[in-house]
Amino acid sequence: MITSPVIALSLRTALAALPMLAIVGAWTGWSSIARAVVPPTGSLLVGSDDFTYSDGTILGLAGGTGWQWNATAQAQTAPPASAYTQFQAGRNDIVNNQFRSFNNGGLARAYTGDTVTLGGINTGVVYFSTTMERVGTFTTYSGISSMEGTSERVFFGVPSDNNTLKKFGIVQSGSGQGALNDGPGVGTTLTGGNANTADPAFGIIAAADTSYTMVGVIDFDNDLLGLFVDPDANDFWNGPSNTADVTRPYTASNFSNGVRLRSGGGNATNGVVIWDNLAVYTGASVPEPAALGLVLVGGGAGLLTLARRLRRRS
Repeated sequence: MITSPVIALSLRTALAALPMLAIVGAWTGWSSIARAVVPPTGSLLVGSDDFTYSDGTILGLAGGTGWQWNATAQAQTAPPASAYTQFQAGRNDIVNNQFRSFNNGGLARAYTGDTVTLGGINTGVVYFSTTMERVGTFTTYSGISSMEGTSERVFFGVPSDNNTLKKFGIVQSGSGQGALNDGPGVGTTLTGGNANTADPAFGIIAAADTSYTMVGVIDFDNDLLGLFVDPDANDFWNGPSNTADVTRPYTASNFSNGVRLRSGGGNATNGVVIWDNLAVYTGASVPEPAALGLVLVGGGAGLLTLARRLRRRS
C-alpha cells in the first residue's frame, strides 16, 4: 500500500519545541519522554493534553490544546474550553505530569465547553489516542471511550467482559462490558477473537507494568470501528482497508462529543493505570483506492520503536 507523502516541515509550527522524526504511514508507540501523535494528513485536532499540571486532582482543570471544537465549522470556535469531570467516585490524580486512575476512577472531557451538540461528530472519522500502563495485576478494565453526553458509546482498550486474560478489544454502545454499566451493550470484539487462550496468535494480552500506545478509530462513513495497539510504520487506516489489530462493524448514529479515560479495580499500590498524551482528531473518510497512513511526529533521539512488540502477533 502506497501512503501519502508527508513532509515533517509542514508540522513545524505546531511542534516547534520538539526535535522531529517523521515517518510516513506510522502511528507508533515509543518512550514517554517526549512525543506527539498525529493522525493522517488533513485531519483536524479536536483536543489534546500531555497532562502538564501540578500534582493533585485533575477534576476541574482545562489545560491542553483545543477542546473548543465546533463540528459545523470544523474549527476551534466554540468557547470556552471544557474542563475535566468524572462520573463516579474514584481516584483522578496527576502525578509527575501523568494522569493516574484506579478503583473506577477516571476523567471525561467534552470536545467543547459550549454544548454537546455543537461539538458532536457523527460523520467522517474520529481518532482517539493515548498511552496506557496497567501497574500490577489488580486492574479489571481500562480504556479510552467515545462519549455522547454522559453515556459511553464505544470503548477501546482492555474490557472486563469475558476477558479473563485481559486482551485488548473494542466494546460497542456504552455497555458494562467495557467500563461501568452505562447501558445495555451491543457486544465485545477482542483481538484474536474472543477465545480465552494465551496463544499470541489469538490476541494481544495487556501485560502488567508495560506501557502501550492505543489508537482507536470510529469511521462513521464506513460503519467501522478499529483499534491499533502499538502501531508501527506499516500500519494505516483506509476505511475497510486497514491494518488495525481488531475491527468491529458499527452502524450506530450516535454522536461523539467527548472522551473518557477510566479504569476499574485496584488500589494505590496495585492496579493503578497511568495515562499520558491524550489526543482526539477528526477527518474525512479516505475513499479507495487512495491510501492514507497514520503519521508519527516526535522528539527524543533513539526512542522510536519501529518494530511491533513480539507479543502482538505470532
